[in-house]
Amino acid sequence: MESTQMKDCPFCGEQVLTQAAKCKHCKSDLATGVPAQTPQPAPDPQEAGEECSTCKCKVPPNAKRCPHCNADLKPGCFKNGLLGCLGILLLLGGILLGISAIFSS
Repeated sequence: MESTQMKDCPFCGEQVLTQAAKCKHCKSDLATGVPAQTPQPAPDPQEAGEECSTCKCKVPPNAKRCPHCNADLKPGCFKNGLLGCLGILLLLGGILLGISAIFSS
């Protein structure tokens, strides 16, 4: 029995077959990289995901790209959490303090 290989749709983030030419979820053309032009049905309020910061449309939960405007939904560290940003800033601050302590001695 052959194993079915899957990939994430670059437009909606849903799983599709690796050889798929069209996403069965958002109807985008995967072969040419053209997003679907037809309006998407409104998600069930109980299944509503986040709101796209670009076009303000509701997108499916765990989507990586907005199926309406193709905007990246995971830019920057604020999507990964404020603590991730603070951790990076604290680490860089510690490195700078260590370097300045070495050169001031």
